[in-house]
Amino acid sequence: MEFGGFVGSKLWKEQLQRLVVVLAGVGAIYALVQSWNSRYSPSIWFSLHSAEIGYGPIAPQSSYDAHISPSMEPQGLVQEYGSDASKDTNDLSPQGLVEGNRRNDSMLDHALSPHGVVQGDVKRNISLGLDGGSSSAKGSFNVSNEDGLSNNFSVGNQNNVNASVENSVREESHNSTKDTNSFSVLNAVNVSSQKGYNRPQHDQDWEKILEQQLTFAKNEIENSPAVLAKDPDLYGPLYHNLSRFKRSYEIMENFFKVYVYSDGEKPFFHKGPMEGIYASEGWFMKQMEENKQFVTKDFRKAFMYYIPYSVYEMRVGVHASQYQNVPQITIYLKDQINMLASKYPFWNRTHGRDHFFVACHDWGPYTTAGHNELKLNAVKVLCNADLSDGFFHLGKDGGLPETNLHGLEQPPAGLGGLYAIKRPILAFFAGGNHGRVRPVLFKYWKEKDPDIRVYQNLPSEIAKKKSYVQHMKESKFCICPMGYEVNSPRMVEAIYYDCVPVIIADNFFLPFSEVLKWQSFSVIVAEKDIPNLKNILLGISEKRYLTMYFRVGKVRKHFLWHKDSPKRYDIFHMILHSVWTSRLNQTPFLA
Repeated sequence: MEFGGFVGSKLWKEQLQRLVVVLAGVGAIYALVQSWNSRYSPSIWFSLHSAEIGYGPIAPQSSYDAHISPSMEPQGLVQEYGSDASKDTNDLSPQGLVEGNRRNDSMLDHALSPHGVVQGDVKRNISLGLDGGSSSAKGSFNVSNEDGLSNNFSVGNQNNVNASVENSVREESHNSTKDTNSFSVLNAVNVSSQKGYNRPQHDQDWEKILEQQLTFAKNEIENSPAVLAKDPDLYGPLYHNLSRFKRSYEIMENFFKVYVYSDGEKPFFHKGPMEGIYASEGWFMKQMEENKQFVTKDFRKAFMYYIPYSVYEMRVGVHASQYQNVPQITIYLKDQINMLASKYPFWNRTHGRDHFFVACHDWGPYTTAGHNELKLNAVKVLCNADLSDGFFHLGKDGGLPETNLHGLEQPPAGLGGLYAIKRPILAFFAGGNHGRVRPVLFKYWKEKDPDIRVYQNLPSEIAKKKSYVQHMKESKFCICPMGYEVNSPRMVEAIYYDCVPVIIADNFFLPFSEVLKWQSFSVIVAEKDIPNLKNILLGISEKRYLTMYFRVGKVRKHFLWHKDSPKRYDIFHMILHSVWTSRLNQTPFLA
């Protein structure tokens, strides 16, 4: 009677209902895991050029560039990574680039890498971060959900669901079309398992989590799947490795956060030039400080810290009378960095290694001389990216394009120029006589050859008939010799007007070299070869020239500013990607 009474009681019915709900929940979780295992691979999280991303003009390239006929390339070459495409000889490059093999992910290029990569096996078991499970790769990590990770980037989860995906890793390496929804699926799983951002209780936990995220990212980047189809936004031959750059960019868009210091007074802080040859300094500062996607006010979410000061304003701005030489500016900056270090814990935690600044003025690197940690540890993004001066550090610092802007309406009107076959001028340059390269260029070529039109500034009688810009629009090649320093705004000007850049500046780390394969769309001439310049240019076949001409038009998007707001893959995002790349290269750096 007692048992029968219990069975018929309200309590028994409630217990039975709870049991049914629990069983239904377990079944739903099991179905979700099985669906995930059959459809998605963890390798879609991260992909980049390599775990160590530091490629300059002398870096090894990958074996993408096939011999392409001019008639084929404008219609879009199939981006065939992992194929037997023959190498682009790059015979125009004095560095003679050696190309790597894309068909084997273990063949990683580290020629310019000072740090060493995190090792990993592409055939390992990975837990997808859903249960904090183990991985056989060095640098893998286990983190429970209570640690909390920003931006729904969950590495651990209370559900304790194991998702071993060794087979799907192998399958996805042959089929990248399943990757398109990876971030939305990942975020949906994270949202369902945790509510909001749970901050770690201790700074040490927060620091470790940031490093663990980046270490895991580097492992996954190393084994990014190939892009087998033609990409609608990016043209494969321009890049060392399109698939890894594309994945890196996606990760940056979704997870990279920057803390911007509000300290410092205008005009030396929070204000920079918006016109002229140093405009990149001011445009990046303005767009970075106004950005809502990448900027965070929560320092626990920040991978990098931006110090928004302008070397240009200190040197030549209207309020710069007290800073007329480099030593005066270095003293001022030293005091400012020491102030930030005493006011906040961020600098001292890493000795400045997760801080960066952007400078286009020639003095940019030299103004760090008064503060050792600013010079050696902080990430410098510089127009004057000279590999020989002891200030620029390969694998850590980045190159900044020097954009000569005339007005705030950007992109400028009148981009492009004559079709390749209609350009009557072989090569053109007009500019001042300074630095070590230009006197040599003028000695051999100043107004001495109708095919190589070299002028010490454009004479007024010639300018009346044909402007500087029109000369570029009608020239096949635009000569870009260094000035006082290795950088020159003519590289970007040439790209704007479909003129193949001819770069003459030894030891110059070209902008975005960690991503872009400059030899695919420009000609790099050693300074010692200036006397032979015409023969070098005439030695370029028509087929090769047409290929480079077409690629210049494709690469232009990476060098354009946009007035209203930055656009995907434009110069603002490429600069930020260089900073993101540097942060990855320095992982881990916790003491």
